[in-house]
Amino acid sequence: MKRIALAVNGVPDDRNPMRPEEYVIRDTLVARGCDAAFVDWRAPVDWAAYDAVILRTLFGYYEAQEEYRAWLDAREKDGSKLFNPAPVVRWNMDKRYLRELEAAGFHLPPTAWVEQGEEASLAGILRQHGWEKVVVKPVISAGAWKTWVTDPVKADGEEAEFEELLAHSGAIIQPFLEEVVRDGEISLLFFGGTFSHSVLKRAKAGDFRIQDVHGGTYALYQEDMEMRRLAANILAEVEKLTGSSLLYGRVDGIVKEGRFLLMEVEVIEPFLYLVVEKAAMGRYVDAVLSSL
Repeated sequence: MKRIALAVNGVPDDRNPMRPEEYVIRDTLVARGCDAAFVDWRAPVDWAAYDAVILRTLFGYYEAQEEYRAWLDAREKDGSKLFNPAPVVRWNMDKRYLRELEAAGFHLPPTAWVEQGEEASLAGILRQHGWEKVVVKPVISAGAWKTWVTDPVKADGEEAEFEELLAHSGAIIQPFLEEVVRDGEISLLFFGGTFSHSVLKRAKAGDFRIQDVHGGTYALYQEDMEMRRLAANILAEVEKLTGSSLLYGRVDGIVKEGRFLLMEVEVIEPFLYLVVEKAAMGRYVDAVLSSL
């Protein structure tokens, strides 16, 4: 019987519930003959004793970056079979990976990059680029953590907040894309290198955040073959850049003026939207078992 640790941020209980998807993953693995259980990533256990350690709801790793990097280092040293592998996770933690994908020929929204500790004016950046409305976020973040929308009028009063952000992190500033709110964001899911399904995510009325924890909704989406091919090429480039194979990968983007713009690649602990497509859970578990 294969022992599988589903690494999470704290053992689930009434005060720390997991997303429903997590329980279905565990129960499906058990039904397929595995000994699968949630394990707190900070727990003092013998991770190498598991046949696989799958990163799941590790919410908060971006607030404990050094501790998390040390944990990844330790998993490499003890020979744990981590999914996705540690080099991929380290690379994906910092959104500056998007620069490498842009250099490889994939299209991003217009982006201003500000390094940690750099002296920069938020209002000045907006004026420099002629942007009327922007999204500001740290380079290491998830779930819209420390992410906000601003404009040239508000930005003058947010310089202290921006300075505080730069004291601890680099930052990304991108023009606010109305397509995100109007049309939604598309996620394309791949398991074991094979396309599984796509979803369309929408923010709730009056918000720009499409994550379900912020009230966003999602539904099955019918992508075209060109979009699927592009997403597959993006993940192939990730494997090339990191020297690692992906058990799972999610490519997020929007369509603007007929072109797919890459917003994120999620290969750490992404929500996989396994409940929206009947066969998706089976594909995911098949990929897990094949990897063993």
